[in-house]
Amino acid sequence: MTPFGSHMILFMITVTIILLCIGSIFIRFGFHQELVRDKTNGVRIVIALMFQYLVGDPIKFALIALDRTIWPRDHYVPPMDKKGAEYDMDDFLVQKLERQKRNLMITSHYRHEKLNEMYKEISRDLWLFGRYYFWLMLAMLATWEPRVYRSSDMIKKLLLFNHTDYYGLQEVVHINQLFDYIEINLINTFDTDSAPGTTFTSPPWVHAEQWVMLGVIRVRQLRRSSRKIGWGSPHYTEESYLPGWQTPYRVVPYEDMHWRVTRPWVPMEWETIDNFLVNFYHLGYFDYYPELKGYSTLLSRSKTSTKMVLDFLTEQHWLTRNTSAIFIDFTMYNMDMNMFSVITLRLEQLPFGSVLPYVDVDGCVLLRDFDHLKWNDLLVYLVYILVLLQFGKATVNKVWYDSRTLKNVWNIMDLLIFGLNALVLWLMFFRASLVRSMLKNVSVFGNMDFVDFRRGSRLQGLIHIVIGILICLTTLRLWRILQFANVFHLFNQTLRMAWQPVVSMAMIIVIFLIGFCMMMVIINGNNSIYFNRFFQSVITCMCFSFGFSSHIHPSEMFHGGRAIGLILYAILGFFICTVLINVFVAMINNYFALAKERRDSEEVEHLDFFQFLRVEYPRLFDFYWQLPCFRRGYKRHGRTVGQNVRLATAYVERKNSFLMRRKKIQIVDESKEETKFQMRGEQLLLVAEHMETQMELLTLRLLGDAPEERRPRRKWGLFSRED
Repeated sequence: MTPFGSHMILFMITVTIILLCIGSIFIRFGFHQELVRDKTNGVRIVIALMFQYLVGDPIKFALIALDRTIWPRDHYVPPMDKKGAEYDMDDFLVQKLERQKRNLMITSHYRHEKLNEMYKEISRDLWLFGRYYFWLMLAMLATWEPRVYRSSDMIKKLLLFNHTDYYGLQEVVHINQLFDYIEINLINTFDTDSAPGTTFTSPPWVHAEQWVMLGVIRVRQLRRSSRKIGWGSPHYTEESYLPGWQTPYRVVPYEDMHWRVTRPWVPMEWETIDNFLVNFYHLGYFDYYPELKGYSTLLSRSKTSTKMVLDFLTEQHWLTRNTSAIFIDFTMYNMDMNMFSVITLRLEQLPFGSVLPYVDVDGCVLLRDFDHLKWNDLLVYLVYILVLLQFGKATVNKVWYDSRTLKNVWNIMDLLIFGLNALVLWLMFFRASLVRSMLKNVSVFGNMDFVDFRRGSRLQGLIHIVIGILICLTTLRLWRILQFANVFHLFNQTLRMAWQPVVSMAMIIVIFLIGFCMMMVIINGNNSIYFNRFFQSVITCMCFSFGFSSHIHPSEMFHGGRAIGLILYAILGFFICTVLINVFVAMINNYFALAKERRDSEEVEHLDFFQFLRVEYPRLFDFYWQLPCFRRGYKRHGRTVGQNVRLATAYVERKNSFLMRRKKIQIVDESKEETKFQMRGEQLLLVAEHMETQMELLTLRLLGDAPEERRPRRKWGLFSRED
């Protein structure tokens, strides 16, 4: 038995054992259970194989290398196989004929070694990176949930505006109406008396029974130490107080058990992970409000206990003129859509006593376990992981064996793309474990404690940001693959020539725009929402400069006076939009024309990328041309062959005569004509060599003996033979 046959038998035995083991696992624990078990078992098998591929094999080869290094073995020389196939002159001529048949397409254009290496690298990148880009887009489409926007918008409208039986948050004009709003809109709308044991059961929402509340409602307030508003940032108190904000503070009996009634407002407490995930500022209408400061209180699940807490808060005057902002946080979950809605209601108390309402609804899909995925999405994820590993292996090997490739910006971008993919996967697994632990807390505490699902929503937002950057870099990476096209190559040369003046002009525009936006904020910021803050002013000016002017009226700039407003509008509408932007575009256009002129003057007839692919991968093209959709056959159209030939000849003659009548005087490029003439000569010589080999093979097969001893073959010149 040959070594190949023995290896094949061993391989088949191994595959049979693996399939039997997998089948026994599925039969014992999969098919007799629910369909989810089959999906989970399949994922576990793939994870085990990936672990062996990524961790097990490197450890195994490291141990083998260590063993061979410490205890080297003799080199094994395999014996010669005397029963191997023998090759005669006929086989040699057949191989030579096939080689010459392939060489018929190769001319002097294919001998440009540098161009061939570039095309070969582009073809490898196209195959490797094209697969990765395709499966990345499919994986992103599989993770996208189009129903999030509509669901969040519906919940926001129900909480903000009036409806049939309840009023919206925008109707709250004074801070004393807050507790009534909580009782009517957030307590009575959840039917806690619909079923027994509601303390441990999530009640449905009256507007949509699919939505249930997870945990309890948390009310948080930021309280200024003084009502005075100065130039500096406000100072928010964090000390403990008695009811009615009285001092000194003292500990009362059973405070730990009944703290929601005896001392509802407690200083905020947070964990270490909150410093990284929820340590941010709320961008309010009047000020910026920190998330991890202030006082918080938790409402109860039952209506009676919650009513007691609200009554106590009202009687003890826990909301005063020093209260700067009130935040109401809770989370709802829709099991049918597998969607979480992290809701934050905000009331800002102005120094004049009125309040400004705001509703923030962050809808997200936080449960992405394999049990919740469809079969097609699961298949897309698995294939994406395999393609990502191939892409990462090729990238790391390129850098590992040649460190000089790190000087290339495209290789650095490949490493960055692979690192971002690893970061996205790690963030997804971390988010899944975090959400799983929070759901476990909900089941343990029986919906009597506040569970901060904003950690998961913030992680989801971070994942979306990283995915956006990843897709942007991945799309930019396609620029390297498209360098074979003349348009992209020309634009690349333009950027290489014009980057210094373009960057200088861009800096001038940015500096002038920053100064102009700061001036707009100072003059009109107190009276217009479009220039209320600096970044809002930058966005408004940029949108106006690029034509998005439907949301801003010229009167928004007249708050400093009509004369100054006209000057500002003229600067924004003429100088920024017309002068600076047009100068920037005209500069790029001039360099583009210069690069095109230089390319036309130095243009040399060279190999095309598709011609290179036709020669490099001939079997692939032959396979496609043999398909029925590409195969061409002769069609008679009810005529004889002679009639079809005469019709075709007459059509060609009419076309040539028409072209001759419209022919104009053209300048003939002698270099191109000489190149074409040289290519035709080379092809004729290659055809001559091919026909000579065919005659030798025909002589050998007809006469049955080897050809006679021939004279040494003379070398082929370009257009003639040289001795």
